[in-house]
Amino acid sequence: MMKRILLLLLTAATMFCSCSKQSSKKLNGEYHYRIGGAVTTQTTDGKNTEQEILIEYQFGTMKIISTDSKNKTLYISMSSAMKGTFSNFTATEKDGVITFEDAEIQVSTRLPGETSSGTMSKNTTKICVDGVGKRYGDELLFDLTAKGIITTKYPDPEKGIDVITDLKVIDSSIKCEASKND
Repeated sequence: MMKRILLLLLTAATMFCSCSKQSSKKLNGEYHYRIGGAVTTQTTDGKNTEQEILIEYQFGTMKIISTDSKNKTLYISMSSAMKGTFSNFTATEKDGVITFEDAEIQVSTRLPGETSSGTMSKNTTKICVDGVGKRYGDELLFDLTAKGIITTKYPDPEKGIDVITDLKVIDSSIKCEASKND
């Protein structure tokens, strides 16, 4: 009887350990994603003028590779062929929550009220984000927070030059949804 109980406990422990090790490997694969949101900025020139910048919805491919199953480290690559943007960063996974810090992603931005053919919308900007994501079956949902400085660059037709402006991030709301490819 004691041997059966011990065998049952060892079997349960083995199953538990193998399930927790497989968690990050289940994230491996290719996904298609959609990212968008808004960032509230403030000028860095001392005038502290607030400005909202919209992050245009961007669609693309996300690839997740588990690089270290012991520490549950993930390598994430995001690309949007339509916008010509590529981002690569690492994350960690623990108890089904994916966390990454200081990931640099490329997004297309525009000012509120500006059409997608406006000058600002042609701006591809790198922004620093951190955030968390959670897996729901074959779906991943990320809440991202922008931080730091965003450099915008857009043409000024009157002057015939590109205007470059540094803006400090003071608030943001960015969402990323990803679905695993079959």
